[in-house]
Amino acid sequence: MTERQEKLAEQYRFLNVVCLGFVLSVSFLVVVAWFVTDGPAAMGALMPGQSTLLGFGGTALGLVLLLVAPVVQRRLLERSDPPGADGDPTPVLENYRIAILLAFVLREGAALVGLMTTLVTGEALWCYLLSGAAIVAMFWGWPRQDDLVHTPI
Repeated sequence: MTERQEKLAEQYRFLNVVCLGFVLSVSFLVVVAWFVTDGPAAMGALMPGQSTLLGFGGTALGLVLLLVAPVVQRRLLERSDPPGADGDPTPVLENYRIAILLAFVLREGAALVGLMTTLVTGEALWCYLLSGAAIVAMFWGWPRQDDLVHTPI
């Protein structure tokens, strides 16, 4: 295995582990939402009477985060630095890693907005919807080995 292939394989493994952590984190938010609304620690809405307006507002904010994530990822990948003068692929790989991770952070942010909306309204549906959409978006934007193979290094 060449040095280039080793770096690509290491980068791909790293991104898979971190992205799986993001998916598990969003899944944990769903459990928290259930626990606070329907579980043993069920509590009422923090702002009763405002639940529908706040629910739709939070959902809109979460959807904006989900829509911005792939745009940010694409923009970061477009302005990728060329390999170093000595042929070192590190700048390209770092840019790819940052683009993927930032997109996943934005997607997780959508799920967090869903949890906050759930806490305020007392309705778990908002967290379920945004977390489900975030997980689908994460799997859709999952790093693929082909993307790394075609990086200009």
